[in-house]
Amino acid sequence: MSTNAFLYAEPEFLLQKEVSEIGSYFSILKTIAAGNHKLGKIAAALEVHQIKLTSYLKNLMDLDIIEREVPITEEHPEKSKMGLYNIKDNFISFWFKFVYPNKSLLESGRSDFVEEKIHKNLIDNHVSYVYEDICRQRTWDLLSDSLMFNRVGRWWGSKDVEIDIVAYDSNGKDILFGECKYSKKGTICS
Repeated sequence: MSTNAFLYAEPEFLLQKEVSEIGSYFSILKTIAAGNHKLGKIAAALEVHQIKLTSYLKNLMDLDIIEREVPITEEHPEKSKMGLYNIKDNFISFWFKFVYPNKSLLESGRSDFVEEKIHKNLIDNHVSYVYEDICRQRTWDLLSDSLMFNRVGRWWGSKDVEIDIVAYDSNGKDILFGECKYSKKGTICS
C-alpha cells in the first residue's frame, strides 16, 4: 500500500504504454472491478451510451486485460447477448477494486485505514471469485474413463441464477454441475 512500493503504480504504467485515453480506460476497469459486468450496467454506471464503450472494451480485450464471458452452453458466443466482462488478471482486478478507488487516501498517508477496508472486503469481493476460477480450472482434473467432458465454465440465466461450474460433453453424454464457496470459515466445493 506504500506509494513507493514496486507494484503501486504498475497498472497505470502498463496502460500508459498501450492507450492514449488512460482516464476512460481506468473508468471502465474501475466500473468492472466494482461489479458491473454487463455492457448495459457498465454504460449506466459511466453514464454513456453502450455503443461508445465497444471500441474501448475491444481494445482492453486485445490487450488481454479483460475478457468477455458467456454462459458455457452458448453455441454462438460471439452473438450472445448474455456476455459479461471481467478483468482477467487477479492483480489488476485487485488493484482496481482496492488500490485505485483509495489512491487519494493512500497518497495522504492513510494506508492503515485502506488496509482495514481491504481486510474487511477481501474475501467477499476478491478471493471468493478467484477461488471459483481455480475450482473451474481444477475441474479438468476430474476427467476419467467414466466421466468425459470437453467444456468447462459457468452458466447464468437472465435472472440472478448462476451455476459456478458446468462441465459437459458437447455430444450429450456427461454433465457435471458444481457449486463452490470460499469464506472465512473454509472452502466448499460440491
